[in-house]
Amino acid sequence: MSTFRDELHQLCAAAVPDVLETMFFVNAVEDSAPPPPDPLVVDVGFRGSRSGVFTIRLSAGVARDLASGFLGVAVEQVTTGQAIETACELANMLCGGVLSRSETECGFDLEAPVAATEPYSPLTPVVYRTQFLLDNGGWLELEFRVTGGIREAA
Repeated sequence: MSTFRDELHQLCAAAVPDVLETMFFVNAVEDSAPPPPDPLVVDVGFRGSRSGVFTIRLSAGVARDLASGFLGVAVEQVTTGQAIETACELANMLCGGVLSRSETECGFDLEAPVAATEPYSPLTPVVYRTQFLLDNGGWLELEFRVTGGIREAA
């Protein structure tokens, strides 16, 4: 019996390394590393056969390193604003990458990514959470919260 959680696990395991390697030139492996203190949090709302919020958490240093690779500039040249914008773009790419593999028949809509200091409302339960260790020593956490429309496959 396959569940939406199982599907998300498979989709994230494929999409996350693909996006990070292709767009940010960083390798990633799923890992249960401890979260960084005071992470940057980015939320992306989505609507489709399932609706909810996708969240990433990463340290400011990891956001800066990823921005360096994405923008093709030295790390010391990356501004705080560029690091946050890159984290928002990463969240958008990861959410879209996972959902495009899942929502192929009905499509989906993504809201604009929003950088925050606090995660999305705790009133919406987490359906799936995973963490990735990056080859630059960084850490990334992903989380899906679904607000409705969950149908488990038999």
